[in-house]
Amino acid sequence: MELVLETGFDKILQNIEFQPQTVQKEILLNEANHIVNVKEFRITGTSCRIEARVIRQTSVNSTPYTPKLMLESSRNVTGVSCTCVYNKSVKLM
Repeated sequence: MELVLETGFDKILQNIEFQPQTVQKEILLNEANHIVNVKEFRITGTSCRIEARVIRQTSVNSTPYTPKLMLESSRNVTGVSCTCVYNKSVKLM
């Protein structure tokens, strides 16, 4: 059975090295309320992925981007993907 959480997420662990300008852009997107519908999908109590929708800065009427974090049971990030131009693929850790 799949459980969908929209609040009360547990801490996750990651070792992704983001470029400094990417981190600043993410902070600004969050402050502008462009990150919406953040959900964690768990199967039988084990976390498997976190998804969100990111409204584009320049084309707010276009389809939002969909970033995803794949997690193992210990909440370590094992992969990331996004439908944005920067990362139209899956990166495995």
